Amino acid sequence: MNEGRKTPVFSSLALRLYPRLGVESIRGALRQLALTLEGGPARSLTLREIFRRFHRVEVGLHTAGPCRLHPKVFHVGTAFGRYVSVASTVRTFTRNHTIYTKSTSGFFDNPAAGIVKSDLVSWGRLVIGHGAWLGHQAILLPPAERIGEGAIVTAGSVVYTNVPPYAIVSGFPARVIGYRYPKPVIEELLASRWWELSPSRLAAQADRFRTLLSTQPDAPAHPIPAPPSHPSSP
Repeated sequence: MNEGRKTPVFSSLALRLYPRLGVESIRGALRQLALTLEGGPARSLTLREIFRRFHRVEVGLHTAGPCRLHPKVFHVGTAFGRYVSVASTVRTFTRNHTIYTKSTSGFFDNPAAGIVKSDLVSWGRLVIGHGAWLGHQAILLPPAERIGEGAIVTAGSVVYTNVPPYAIVSGFPARVIGYRYPKPVIEELLASRWWELSPSRLAAQADRFRTLLSTQPDAPAHPIPAPPSHPSSP
């Protein structure tokens, strides 16, 4: 079983055409064709090269979510590891407006406005670690630079800070509300670097990946609070 899939003739043609296509609908059709020809969003190498070369967004193999979306929903400098679960409504940002100048408007520092020749606010970098999970409508903002391996960002969370490996964060601003496993298990998982194994080797161990690693993880039993109950009508 190969890591990724690439159709050489199509890939070469697509990478030459893509930067010359000024119409997004045509670009989108080309990205969709890459998915169709190359085994879908988890495995297409051409689509990953399009993201990396023309949008400066990196997507690891077997991370499917970002490849189904428009690349611009992720800021320049975003890098997803392998086997990351990403909801379609996730957004990442690697730079922000200036807040200590007289105005926060991009009119004064964005070349698109016509008064400066280059960006005065530099792009940062945001790395989402292997095996992490970003839930529905999670937003990742500077100064956050890293979401650790195996971390979970719960639905609707707004992340401003780095997230430790295998932590569960929730809220606005997001805070650590627990860890998926006790510390020794986390250390063992990180040392194993399981995400580097080939798909065939992981497939042979699939049962192990479906087995609970601990009956008493170092996390709340229900990390996402249940909605308040409503009294029944009289």
